[in-house]
Amino acid sequence: MARVDVRVGAYRPPAYALVPGLMDNWLLDYEELGPWRAHVRFEKVHPFVDGNGRTGRLLLWRQEILLGKEPTLIKAADRLSYYRRLAA
Repeated sequence: MARVDVRVGAYRPPAYALVPGLMDNWLLDYEELGPWRAHVRFEKVHPFVDGNGRTGRLLLWRQEILLGKEPTLIKAADRLSYYRRLAA
């Protein structure tokens, strides 16, 4: 496990020392949050050095499918609006 603080553009996720506790809380709240809010919270914790977006979207789709919803497809052309929505 990499123990480094990461940066995503201008965004600085929580320090790696905080990640285990934040992920424990995220898991406890996952189902209550609903697909989008759980996704946003996961992305803000940013638990991995790389692959957070792909992993987060898979978790989003999993929850949507379990709820009988159509998975949210985020196209490359819509990337900027997706990033803005995450930051809101």
